[in-house]
Amino acid sequence: MLVLDAPSLAAALPMDKAIAATMHGFRSNFGENAFDSDEIGHDLVDFRAKQEQFRALGLRLVTLATQNPAGEPPLVRALVVAVDRSSNEIVATLDGPSLTAIAAGARSGLATDLLAEATSSVVALLGPRDISLAQLAAITSVRAISHVSIHGSSPSESNATLAAAKAMANAAYEVRIASTPAEAVADADIVCVATTSSTPLFCDDELKPGVHINAFGSRTPTRREVPSETVCKSIVTVDTRPGAMVEAGDLLIPMEEGLIGHDHIHADLADLLHGRVVGRTSPGQTTLFKSVGVSAQDLMIAELALTRARSLHLGHRLDFDDIHHR
Repeated sequence: MLVLDAPSLAAALPMDKAIAATMHGFRSNFGENAFDSDEIGHDLVDFRAKQEQFRALGLRLVTLATQNPAGEPPLVRALVVAVDRSSNEIVATLDGPSLTAIAAGARSGLATDLLAEATSSVVALLGPRDISLAQLAAITSVRAISHVSIHGSSPSESNATLAAAKAMANAAYEVRIASTPAEAVADADIVCVATTSSTPLFCDDELKPGVHINAFGSRTPTRREVPSETVCKSIVTVDTRPGAMVEAGDLLIPMEEGLIGHDHIHADLADLLHGRVVGRTSPGQTTLFKSVGVSAQDLMIAELALTRARSLHLGHRLDFDDIHHR
């Protein structure tokens, strides 16, 4: 069995390759009927993906330390198990948070490329370190970014994200810490939010005209990061409609308030990629990409990472038979 930790995954799957694979996957409509999650109690969630075009089955186990979201232990721990479809053998385990960050970053990069103004140069990152860094890597691969503002859940997290952002390869941008979400988004052309907030992180009038928002957090029907006023005026794109209608509180809450209907969802990623609808049509429009994740994309990213890791001799081998005989 191959074990891929965070550094091995990062080396195996650069963000540009993850974005290209994600674009191919959504263009192939892998999001259809691929949403599947179960919540066991309130703290253990498993996401399963099974697609005929993949050689592997995937199981992701996630634990949430909801009682201590800003401290130790970490809020989220996760492990992805890959099983060969033909032999039913567990062929690999992968670091769950890293895989999630890469997959989320790839969706963010794809959506940003499809929806953000071509001249966008200022990014605001609101959320935990790993997701913020993955989104930054994705966005800088599709837009020429000159300034980055960071606001984490704590000063220590903001400082860690700042240091890592400065150390990223080809970091041709200025980066700073914002003391509040409002300060972070004030000048941003692109806003990325990925928190567990139950209430909006900023007010609508604190955003620039023409901003693009990638909203990845608060994945329950009763939690949200984006205010209703912003949702109402935005051109809204989702990764998949079935997933959004189950988990996207950013959309479900204004629907419950009677401010928008289901038809306010303008497109999903497949619609944009196939040209069935057009996303942004003018510079002043606000665009919102609300993502709740697609299990099939996680599986595709995992399989691609495994293929590349094997060819590059990355990761660690673990043989249970060897352990048993020791």
